[in-house]
Amino acid sequence: MKPKSVITNGEFSFPALTHRSVLHPEQIIIDALATFINERAEFLPVYEYGKCIGIIYCNDLIDFLNHEDAEGVFLAHKINFDLRSAVIAMNNSI
Repeated sequence: MKPKSVITNGEFSFPALTHRSVLHPEQIIIDALATFINERAEFLPVYEYGKCIGIIYCNDLIDFLNHEDAEGVFLAHKINFDLRSAVIAMNNSI
C-alpha cells in the first residue's frame, strides 16, 4: 500500500494540522512513535524552521518497520532512521 506520509523541501498545507505536538524531519522513528502514543494521534505535522513541511502517519511508520526489504535492513536499524530518510525509503519501496 502506498504511504500517505510526506516531507517536502518547502511548505506543506493541510487544513487539519492543529496538533499541540509536532515532529521534526531529523527526529528518529522511535521518538516519533512515542509522540504518537502520548498524543494518541493518527498523524502529526512535520515542522522545520518554524514551517510545516509535511505530515507523518503513524500507520506508515508501523508498516515501514514491519516491511521486509531486499537490503535486509533490520528492525533495530529502522527504529533509528530519521523521519526524512524513512519517508524516502517508504516511497522507494513501492
